[in-house]
Amino acid sequence: MALLPAWLLAREDDPAGAATAVGTTRALRGAFDHGDPELRALVAELTGRLGEEGYGAAYDRGATLPRPDALHRLTEMAGLPAPS
Repeated sequence: MALLPAWLLAREDDPAGAATAVGTTRALRGAFDHGDPELRALVAELTGRLGEEGYGAAYDRGATLPRPDALHRLTEMAGLPAPS
């Protein structure tokens, strides 16, 4: 569920926003899920579109968010009510 905003942003031609959303999921999980083939495919697509540096910078914007901010950002992006 947490990656849904990243997929949607990628499909809406916002690869930087998608990479930031991927980073935001890392802020929530505490680790990157290297075993998820769909996530690896998305990262490969975004890296191809943004380049290594562009992807890394966008990813880091999300990955460095404090956990509460990351949760708020993802729920907002998904159009869900804010957690209480």
